[in-house]
Amino acid sequence: MFSKIGFQSSILVLEWTVAKQILSINGEILKTWNIYWGKIGASLHRSLKSEAVGGKPPYLMPFFGMFGYGGPYACMYLGRRTLVSSKTKQSKKVFTLQLNREALIDNRSILGQNWKADGGMRDPLVEEVKLSAHGSFTKVEIFESECKIPEIYQLQCRLKDIYFPYIQCDEISKTGRTVRPVKFQVNGEDLAEITGGEVATTNLNSKGREFWFQIRFVQSEIKKGSLTSQEANARLKFAYFPIIREKQSIYKESINIILESLGKEGSKVSESFETFSRLSVRRLGRLLPEVPWASIPFMESGARATTLQKCCRRVICFVDLDAGFSPTPSKTDLANQNPFTLALKNFGSKSKEKDNDINISLHRVGTALVFEQVERDYENWVMEMHKTYDEEDALGEDDAVIIFDSLDNKALCISPDCKAVRVHNVMKRKGKSWQRGQKIRILKGACGGVHKNDVYATIDYFLIEGFDDEAGGDARIICRKINYSEDEGCMLSITNGVSRLEIRSSSSFPISIIDSGKCLLLDAIEWNRKIEKQREKDPSRIDFLDEKDCRALNINGVGTFLFLLKRSLQL
Repeated sequence: MFSKIGFQSSILVLEWTVAKQILSINGEILKTWNIYWGKIGASLHRSLKSEAVGGKPPYLMPFFGMFGYGGPYACMYLGRRTLVSSKTKQSKKVFTLQLNREALIDNRSILGQNWKADGGMRDPLVEEVKLSAHGSFTKVEIFESECKIPEIYQLQCRLKDIYFPYIQCDEISKTGRTVRPVKFQVNGEDLAEITGGEVATTNLNSKGREFWFQIRFVQSEIKKGSLTSQEANARLKFAYFPIIREKQSIYKESINIILESLGKEGSKVSESFETFSRLSVRRLGRLLPEVPWASIPFMESGARATTLQKCCRRVICFVDLDAGFSPTPSKTDLANQNPFTLALKNFGSKSKEKDNDINISLHRVGTALVFEQVERDYENWVMEMHKTYDEEDALGEDDAVIIFDSLDNKALCISPDCKAVRVHNVMKRKGKSWQRGQKIRILKGACGGVHKNDVYATIDYFLIEGFDDEAGGDARIICRKINYSEDEGCMLSITNGVSRLEIRSSSSFPISIIDSGKCLLLDAIEWNRKIEKQREKDPSRIDFLDEKDCRALNINGVGTFLFLLKRSLQL
């Protein structure tokens, strides 16, 4: 069990464990009651690694660790002097280690990696005995603090993000209740009571049920004539963050709301909806904050600019890893070239390059799964969340005409199960109005079907899927390309009270072409200039004149005209 507390004169971190007789002290090792400070980056727990492979997610194994540079570096970042005090259950004395930033820097310059620090031995304090009734603890006091008071809250939030499942977890209790495997206190405040932090804020903004499955990675190889294998396990859990209506006519992506909340807490937020990482990775319950992947290929479903692709951007994947995965020495990232890291990073890739030496199997609660079925289930889950929770910000500014009879879903490019659409002449999107008859230019690459050249078109209608009281209705723009006349465009008709919509030679585009900035309004001058260029590209043609036309042109008969035409073509 771990605990963190604080005093006014310093930041005090109290950490203790009752597991084994080996204690970790911020990357160093204390063995039983002998003062044995190990090498940074080394671990006396490596022989126990196999015990931390497998098991149940989120793979919380507090007795196991491969300790690195994090603790000493953090101490030197927060203050200039650090006093580490540790006592085991068997020892009656407290052993201490004194770390000084300047001394460590000087020693490093002279002795390379062989650092030396002062140490000592003393009797336990009354308060230490009181707070560690089981008799063992590790305490880290940071003096000459360089952490400003407003930053203490940020430190608390960050620590809670890193160790969240140890602080509060509802997955390891058989009754489903939230349990606290570890008690953390920073400056007297219990981290379980801290409401801020990225993890807590993110959890508050997700909607609907989660989608999850587990992956087992196995690498087999022949060593010294015998077959050996290594194993690693991961649990991928997906949560949906819909677009919601905050106020009248104001819609926001939940991910943007998360970023705004973190900014108000004082966190330095540089991400946007487009750049925000959709992947959060933990190893043995501890966050790896420097994993650089924005997502994994499995999450990138759907063709460009489709509803599925747009909604997949509202999914965040929480990855829990066991000890089969290897971290970097700083324990903030995964080892980049490790085969299991590469297999996870490329999971779901359609590329022909595969990790042939890694066998991957999927399962959920012991039941084997097939990748293709999991992929379909994931896409169906995304669309279910979209239709249930998304409140699209496409609003018609005129009265809608409801079409629910004889819908050509395929031609209109709407969902196959859509039973009705609302047709509008005017639509408001992102605070701007767009209306029927406007001339637009759709830039190359805006969506599927616009690959080679820009498309010039006239807006016919706007469609929104579903009835007014249905959430998650997608919007589309029906446009008539420049080479089609108005009579060839989409037609809305009402016969005997029944509304019908025929797309004819018009085309259907996703509303996302407006959001991406790849749909531009054209004024009359630009449109007419494009019309002239279009006419120049039109093929030339010859119309034969009848006798009446010849008389009107004062030409002596059809034969004479044809003779003159033939002669002119020969010149």
